[in-house]
Amino acid sequence: MKILNFVACEDVIRDAETDKVSLINIIEQINSIGFPALQAKMAVFIFIEKEGDEKIIDGNIIIKNNDRVLFKNVVSLDFVPKDRIRVIFKINGVAIYEAGELAIEFIYGEKSDKLIIPLAQQAVQVPQTEIPTVIERKAKS
Repeated sequence: MKILNFVACEDVIRDAETDKVSLINIIEQINSIGFPALQAKMAVFIFIEKEGDEKIIDGNIIIKNNDRVLFKNVVSLDFVPKDRIRVIFKINGVAIYEAGELAIEFIYGEKSDKLIIPLAQQAVQVPQTEIPTVIERKAKS
């Protein structure tokens, strides 16, 4: 087996008529003003090509925030009767506990591929405004 594409995004849409896929909002980095943070929608798209006589293989998808396992799931890869398959995996609400990295690992047989998404904490810049000065006016007598 050979991984042709391995992408994290917010959503994957497959058109039933044309069998084409659209990857919506590809995730290259996640910035947050603080942690823990929530990635409300996440999808993983993996496009795999058969290299040998593989028929059905079990694989694992593991999502980690640094060393903390956030999610683990088994997927069945059925190559019968195709030479290429897509794995589309959607998750609603991924809690990210700390800055560092979000690793999505796909393990199949004795091989594995990993997608790393950097996590950064951004400081929020609050614009400074000048406090208006109150001027006292004396009434004319």
